[in-house]
Amino acid sequence: MLKKALEYRIGGGGDGVTRYILNNYERIDREKVHMDFVTGERDLSFCEELIADGSKVYSLPASPFYHPIRYRREMKKLWEEKYDIVHCHMSYFLNTVLFRQAKKHGVKVILHAHSTQPDITDKRKRRIFTFLHRCCYRRASRYGDAFAACSAAAADWLFGNAVPKEKIQIFHNAIDTEKYIFDASVRTSVRKSLGLEDAFVVGHIGRFTYQKNHAFLLDAFSCLYKKHPDAVLLLIGVGDLEGEVRRQAALLGIEDAVRFLGLRDDVPELMQAMDVFALPSRFEGLGLVLIEAQAAGLRAVASTAVPPEAQVTELLTYLPLESGVQAWAEEIAKARDGYERTNRRRQIMEAGYDLSGQAARVEQLYENL
Repeated sequence: MLKKALEYRIGGGGDGVTRYILNNYERIDREKVHMDFVTGERDLSFCEELIADGSKVYSLPASPFYHPIRYRREMKKLWEEKYDIVHCHMSYFLNTVLFRQAKKHGVKVILHAHSTQPDITDKRKRRIFTFLHRCCYRRASRYGDAFAACSAAAADWLFGNAVPKEKIQIFHNAIDTEKYIFDASVRTSVRKSLGLEDAFVVGHIGRFTYQKNHAFLLDAFSCLYKKHPDAVLLLIGVGDLEGEVRRQAALLGIEDAVRFLGLRDDVPELMQAMDVFALPSRFEGLGLVLIEAQAAGLRAVASTAVPPEAQVTELLTYLPLESGVQAWAEEIAKARDGYERTNRRRQIMEAGYDLSGQAARVEQLYENL
């Protein structure tokens, strides 16, 4: 029997949660599961392929408080399709409107934790959202028919003690491992196309948000660049803080060594071109890009705010942000000594991060509800 699932929510900025949802969509058995999607974006141009493929995409405001009339109007449309499941990919709870409405219409609710705190730059607003989440998470959890998380830390944050640990399934944010197998010819081609043949390339992939901590990364890279002027920093992504990061690069005098590549669909190839990957996040639900980096045989340095589940090979090193930017520069520079880039697909698959296996688990979850 075909199950109709509504995925809440995808975004247009290429964030990890959106990639996770769409990766599952690409692999799931369409004869068993049909997926439609909810987004907070008004411009649905980034969903053209999904719509052409037969999926519906609904534009629903992120909050019923800021746009109450539009929120209720658009929400009514969600239930006209008679969904079996609404799969809610969450970073925090602020209200229970969507869950209440789903239950009212006989729709099963999956609550899925993807982060360990709100990704909000303004400190005061972040504290308010954290407070509201802590007031709301018990009530919101009551509406769940199934519970999932990308890591134990994400589960602890979203559900606290409102949901017994044994009821929460860990779903790894998996990848298509075959796409990331290291290929020396691809590395040479991409480095040449970017004019990086003789450069020491530091890479970072992530939205320009408070969570990703670009300011720290630029300060660390500045320390590295002073000692190693052949270093280049590739920043892949978009986001509200991009202008601020560009200004910081200019103030540090490293703007010529920092490349802003925007939103890209050739991430596997770009990872081939890098020499080391850096992720100084303030928090992470898992850190999918680190799985991708390791799959590409790429050394990586991550903050200790990243859950330990992200370390599936010896290529990943954890370093506290409290160690300071100089320590980070020195750790990143270790990759200059060279290392062998090898096929790490088996290790990634054995750790449970291969997409085909995880998509099958999601499919099974839907079938069992």
